[in-house]
Amino acid sequence: MSWSNEGDFDNNPVFRYFGLMMDKMVGPDAEESLASRKTLIEKQVTDEATAKVAEIAAAAATPVATATSAEPIKADPPKAVPSPRKS
Repeated sequence: MSWSNEGDFDNNPVFRYFGLMMDKMVGPDAEESLASRKTLIEKQVTDEATAKVAEIAAAAATPVATATSAEPIKADPPKAVPSPRKS
Protein backbone atom coordinates (compact mmCIF):
# COMPACT_ATOMS: atom_id res chain seq x y z
CA MET A 1 0.00 0.00 0.00
CA SER A 2 1.32 3.43 -0.78
CA TRP A 3 0.03 6.95 -0.60
CA SER A 4 1.04 9.87 -2.75
CA ASN A 5 0.31 13.55 -2.94
CA GLU A 6 0.74 15.68 -6.01
CA GLY A 7 0.60 19.38 -6.58
CA ASP A 8 1.60 22.06 -9.05
CA PHE A 9 3.61 24.97 -7.66
CA ASP A 10 4.00 26.72 -11.02
CA ASN A 11 6.98 29.05 -11.08
CA ASN A 12 6.41 30.54 -7.63
CA PRO A 13 9.73 30.15 -5.74
CA VAL A 14 8.05 30.29 -2.30
CA PHE A 15 5.70 27.45 -3.18
CA ARG A 16 8.56 25.43 -4.68
CA TYR A 17 10.64 25.82 -1.52
CA PHE A 18 7.60 24.87 0.57
CA GLY A 19 7.13 21.79 -1.63
CA LEU A 20 10.66 20.63 -0.85
CA MET A 21 9.84 20.62 2.87
CA MET A 22 6.55 18.75 2.52
CA ASP A 23 8.10 15.30 2.87
CA LYS A 24 9.70 16.21 6.20
CA MET A 25 6.45 17.75 7.45
CA VAL A 26 3.96 15.13 6.28
CA GLY A 27 6.20 12.05 5.97
CA PRO A 28 6.28 10.94 9.63
CA ASP A 29 2.50 11.19 9.97
CA ALA A 30 2.00 9.24 6.74
CA GLU A 31 4.41 6.51 7.86
CA GLU A 32 2.69 6.24 11.25
CA SER A 33 -0.70 6.06 9.59
CA LEU A 34 0.41 3.33 7.18
CA ALA A 35 1.94 1.29 10.04
CA SER A 36 -1.26 1.67 12.04
CA ARG A 37 -3.35 0.58 9.05
CA LYS A 38 -1.09 -2.45 8.51
CA THR A 39 -1.49 -3.52 12.16
CA LEU A 40 -5.27 -3.11 11.97
CA ILE A 41 -5.56 -5.17 8.78
CA GLU A 42 -3.27 -7.92 10.12
CA LYS A 43 -5.38 -8.14 13.30
CA GLN A 44 -8.59 -8.34 11.26
CA VAL A 45 -7.18 -11.15 9.10
CA THR A 46 -6.03 -13.04 12.22
CA ASP A 47 -9.43 -12.61 13.90
CA GLU A 48 -11.25 -13.85 10.78
CA ALA A 49 -8.95 -16.88 10.52
CA THR A 50 -9.45 -17.69 14.21
CA ALA A 51 -13.22 -17.45 13.81
CA LYS A 52 -13.12 -19.74 10.78
CA VAL A 53 -11.02 -22.33 12.65
CA ALA A 54 -13.48 -22.20 15.58
CA GLU A 55 -16.39 -22.65 13.18
CA ILE A 56 -14.73 -25.68 11.57
CA ALA A 57 -13.92 -27.17 15.00
CA ALA A 58 -17.51 -26.68 16.14
CA ALA A 59 -18.82 -28.35 12.99
CA ALA A 60 -16.46 -31.27 13.50
CA ALA A 61 -17.60 -31.67 17.11
CA THR A 62 -21.29 -31.78 16.17
CA PRO A 63 -22.53 -35.36 16.51
CA VAL A 64 -23.84 -37.00 13.39
CA ALA A 65 -26.78 -39.42 13.59
CA THR A 66 -25.69 -42.93 12.75
CA ALA A 67 -27.49 -46.24 12.69
CA THR A 68 -26.30 -48.64 15.36
CA SER A 69 -28.21 -51.68 14.13
CA ALA A 70 -28.61 -53.36 10.79
CA GLU A 71 -32.24 -54.20 11.59
CA PRO A 72 -34.93 -52.02 10.01
CA ILE A 73 -36.90 -49.79 12.31
CA LYS A 74 -40.30 -51.29 13.12
CA ALA A 75 -43.21 -48.93 13.36
CA ASP A 76 -46.67 -49.54 14.74
CA PRO A 77 -49.20 -50.34 12.00
CA PRO A 78 -51.54 -47.47 11.12
CA LYS A 79 -54.79 -47.41 13.10
CA ALA A 80 -58.12 -47.47 11.32
CA VAL A 81 -60.01 -44.21 11.52
CA PRO A 82 -63.75 -44.74 12.08
CA SER A 83 -65.89 -43.35 9.30
CA PRO A 84 -68.57 -40.84 10.22
CA ARG A 85 -72.07 -42.32 10.62
CA LYS A 86 -74.95 -40.89 8.74
CA SER A 87 -78.19 -40.46 10.67
